[in-house]
Amino acid sequence: MSDITQICRISGKSFVIDEGDLALMKKLTPVVGGQSFDLPIPLISHEELLRRQLIWRAELHLFNRKSDFSGKAILSFYPADADCTVYTPEEWYSDAWDAKDYGRDFDFSRPFFDQFAELVKIVPLLSMAVLSNENSDYINNAGWNKNCYLITAASRNEDCYYSNYINDSSDCMDCSFVLDSELCYQCIDSVNCYSLKYSANCRGCSDSAFLENCRNCQECFGSVNLLNKRFVFFNEQLSEEDYNARVAEFSLHLRENVERARALFEVHRLKFPYKYMHGEMNENADGSEIFNSRNIYSSFNVSNCEDCRRVVWFQTAKDCMSSYAFGMKSEQIYSCLEAGATSQRIYFSASVFDSCLDIFYSYCTVQSQNCFGCVGMQRGQYCILNKQYSKEEYEELVPKIIEHMKTTGEWGEFFPMKLSPLAYNQTIAQDYLPLDAGRARELGAKWANETEYERRVSELPENIDTIPESFCEQILYCNETGQPYRVIKQELAFYKKMRIPIPNKCFWTRHMARLKKRLPWKLWDRPCDKCSVSLRSAYEPGRPETVYCEACYLAEVY
Repeated sequence: MSDITQICRISGKSFVIDEGDLALMKKLTPVVGGQSFDLPIPLISHEELLRRQLIWRAELHLFNRKSDFSGKAILSFYPADADCTVYTPEEWYSDAWDAKDYGRDFDFSRPFFDQFAELVKIVPLLSMAVLSNENSDYINNAGWNKNCYLITAASRNEDCYYSNYINDSSDCMDCSFVLDSELCYQCIDSVNCYSLKYSANCRGCSDSAFLENCRNCQECFGSVNLLNKRFVFFNEQLSEEDYNARVAEFSLHLRENVERARALFEVHRLKFPYKYMHGEMNENADGSEIFNSRNIYSSFNVSNCEDCRRVVWFQTAKDCMSSYAFGMKSEQIYSCLEAGATSQRIYFSASVFDSCLDIFYSYCTVQSQNCFGCVGMQRGQYCILNKQYSKEEYEELVPKIIEHMKTTGEWGEFFPMKLSPLAYNQTIAQDYLPLDAGRARELGAKWANETEYERRVSELPENIDTIPESFCEQILYCNETGQPYRVIKQELAFYKKMRIPIPNKCFWTRHMARLKKRLPWKLWDRPCDKCSVSLRSAYEPGRPETVYCEACYLAEVY
C-alpha cells in the first residue's frame, strides 16, 4: 500500500490517506453475514469530516422547551424549534414507548439518508445526556456530579461551575480539560492540582498562579517549565519570605492587578522553550495531549489508547479511527461521534454507547447489536430503520442496502449536515471549527439567529472582600459582547474563598477564551527551533513560542 492524495470535494484542498490509515481501514473492514465490505477511500478531508461529526454534539447550549412525552417544561440541548421529538432521560429510558414502533421497510428507490432523516425527526431523542447527578440540573454530557452548574463532558465532580471536560474534581471554576483537581480557577489541561489559578498544562501543582508546563510545584508564580520547585517567582528562585512579599505586591484580589500579572506573564512565557507536543508515557504517539498510549497518529486528547488514528477525546480504546469521543473500553470504532462504553465495531454513527456491537449508521442507540440505520434504539437486535428482522433476514438485507448505498454514493459517508436537528452554531462544531452563517448554510447546516446585545459595561466592585451576597441579584453585562449575566451565590462564595475578583465577562466569553488558549486539533510540519530535526506539531509555524523536540526540551528543562 502507498499513500493516496485526495482533493476534498468540500474544501477543494488536498489531503492524504497514508499507509497507516489504509492498513487500519483494512483491519476495520465490516463483516455482515460472512460478507466483507471494504471501507471506501474518504472523499472529504479529515477536518471536514470532523466538522460533520461535531454538528451532532451540543454541550453548553441549553434551551427551555417542553417534553414531547409529558408536555412538561424541561431543559434540553435541542431548542424548542428543532425538528425532532424530545423526551427527558427518565421518559426515554422508561418502558412507556418502544423505538421499534417507528420501524419501516427499506425503500430501494430512495437514498438511505432521506429515509434515515425521517426517523431522526419522529423517533424520541434524549433531551440531555445526563446520568446519576445530584442538585445539578444545568449540566449536559455529564454523570455522577453533585452541586454543579453549567459543566459539560464531566463526571464525578462536586461543586464545580462553568467548566468543560472536567472530571474527578471539586470546587473548580472556569476550567477546561482538568482532572482530579480541587480549588482551581481558569486552568486548562491540568491534572492533580490544588488551589491553582490562571495556569495551563500543569501536573501536581498547588498554591500557585500563572504557571505553564510545570510539574510538582508548590507556591510558585508566573513561571514556566518548572519541576519540583517551591517559592519561584517569574522563574527566579526566592526565599519563602521574599517570595511571599513579591506575590503580595500583586494583590490579585483586584481585577486590574490580575490583568497586569496576566500581561507580564504573556511576555515572560515566550522566553522559554515549549515541547513540540503535550504528552507523557507514550510510545510512537503523534498529536497533542496524549498520555499512556501506544501507536497513536494525528490524534488529540487521548489517554490509555492503542493503535488509533485521527481520533479526538478518546480514552481506553483500541483500533479506532476518524472519530470524536469517547472509547471507554471499546474497540473498532470508525467514523463516529460519541461511540463507546464497552462497545465494538461501530460505524458511521452518532451517540451509540453502552455495550453496543455491530452498529451501522445509527443515532441515539444504546445496549443494541446488529442494527443498521436505527434511531433511539434500546436493547435492539437485528433491526433496520427500527424494524425488527430475524438474524437471517437481517444478514440478507443489510448487504443489499450497502450495495444500494454504493450506487447512491452514501456508503462510507458520515451523516450529511442537513440531517442534524441542531444548528451549526448550537454545537461544538462552531466552538472548534467556526464558520459564518453563509458558509454553514452552503454546507447544508442549519443556522440559529443570534441575539445582538447592546455593548455596555457594568461597574463592578474591584475588591472581592467587600461584596455582599445581595450582589447576586444584580444583572451584569459582558464587557466584550454586552450579554447579560449574573453571579450565582455559590460562585460568589468561591470568589471570596479564593480571593478572585468578579469577572467582567459572561461565562460563554470566558469559555471561548479558554478554548483559544488550547492548541488546535491540527498538526503542521516544522523544525525543532534548536536542532532543526523535523517535527509534526500542533504549534503552527509562525507562532511566537520557541518549539523544541523532546530531546532538546528535556535537556533544557531537566
